[in-house]
Amino acid sequence: MATTVNGTNYAKAIDPSSANILAPGIWGGRVRAQFDYYTFAATAVATTVRMGKLPQGAKVIGVIVSCAALGAAVTLAIGNAGSGKSAAIAAAFSASSAIDNSLKMLNTAAMYTVGTLANDDIITVLTAGDPATGLLNLITLYVVD
Repeated sequence: MATTVNGTNYAKAIDPSSANILAPGIWGGRVRAQFDYYTFAATAVATTVRMGKLPQGAKVIGVIVSCAALGAAVTLAIGNAGSGKSAAIAAAFSASSAIDNSLKMLNTAAMYTVGTLANDDIITVLTAGDPATGLLNLITLYVVD
């Protein structure tokens, strides 16, 4: 027998009591995007590349990554400068092979919020493993409503 169940936020949306009010960034917010790119040229390990500036209160919901094969053991981590968390958005992942529009989504528990900081924040990409060579494209998807 088929069963129908409700997602957590959907259940709150259809029962709009004061205990169930959802923030616009969680339900009904407008997704915005920032695009940036950087070409590595035998770039040293542990290089931080600044790739976007988010307004205070922004919630990053995911990033889309495309890149060439950057090197045999190259890994990238995506984080933020304000808190110094180099992998707050996406834990280190391999960039030794080309990546074609890989979507890295954050779950609700890990949703990165800039709102705790006093100012805007900068999205960063941290290299590791080997020197990196090649083009990196990054689209940051966020809600700020």
